[in-house]
Amino acid sequence: MRPSLLPCVLMAGSCLAQGDLVALLASQDDLSTLLELVKLVDGLANTLSSASNITIVAPTNQAFAIVPWDIPGGQAVELRNDTIAIGALLANHVFKGVYPAGLITETPAFSQTLLDDSYINAQQPFSNFTGGAYNGLLRNGDDVCILSGEQTISTVTEAQNIMLGEGITIHKVDTVLSFRAPL
Repeated sequence: MRPSLLPCVLMAGSCLAQGDLVALLASQDDLSTLLELVKLVDGLANTLSSASNITIVAPTNQAFAIVPWDIPGGQAVELRNDTIAIGALLANHVFKGVYPAGLITETPAFSQTLLDDSYINAQQPFSNFTGGAYNGLLRNGDDVCILSGEQTISTVTEAQNIMLGEGITIHKVDTVLSFRAPL
């Protein structure tokens, strides 16, 4: 059984009155790495706080700790030195649309993310998609899972249906989402 969401909901309540994603992330001890990375990318916190109808797949600190060093995203996370790669990694975790855990079914639903070709860099040539990369959401028994590139499966460890502005749903996951291989 998953831990109770009550402490998160109570803590989030004070943040939601402000509509402040940074305050919400700061209230969650297991999302401190995500908060640090969001702050590194100019304007990202404000963009996400003012967005509407998005789902944020939020890797926990433990998820970031196991990102492989030998991939561009892993190096950027470890060294905190490449804000384009960090921005791309985080954009791949923001889905267009609201996907509450209770509505996700066993049939995969693929959703566009905010990752687009504006994040192209020498290490990770994002291309061959228009309007955003896609990741999948599906239910596997009692678990909600996210399918991303390189056949990575991330399991939702905690789901929160939080209203910041017009609706932001946040799912904490145990694994950082991967990019698909460039074509």
